[in-house]
Amino acid sequence: AALVMFENGRNMSVDSSNPCDVSTWHEEPSFYADKVVLLWYNEYCNAEHWTLNLQQYSTVRAVLVANDQDLTHVYALAGDSDTELEPSVPTRLLSEFGGVLLDYVLET
Repeated sequence: AALVMFENGRNMSVDSSNPCDVSTWHEEPSFYADKVVLLWYNEYCNAEHWTLNLQQYSTVRAVLVANDQDLTHVYALAGDSDTELEPSVPTRLLSEFGGVLLDYVLET
C-alpha cells in the first residue's frame, strides 16, 4: 500500500487539519483510500481517536504515528477507555528518527 502524510503535510492546529476533528480536514476521503497514513504525534487527542476518525473517513490500511521527541524512543500508545469502538486498522508508533526518514522519502 502507498504511504501518504496526513493532510498532505499541512500544519495541524485546533481549527485546521486537526486529526481529532474531521470537519477541519482538507483532503478528500479518496486521498487516504487504501493507503497507509503517516502523522506526527500531537496533543489534540489520543492515537486511538485519530485512527477511528481515519477508518471512518476512508478505507485506510494502517496508521503510523511518528513520535515528535526523543529521536529514537518509542512507547506504547494509550487508548481511550471511554470510546465504545476500537480501531480495526493497525496503528504503530515510530521513533522521531523513523518519522523524519519517512517524511523525507515522501518529500522526494
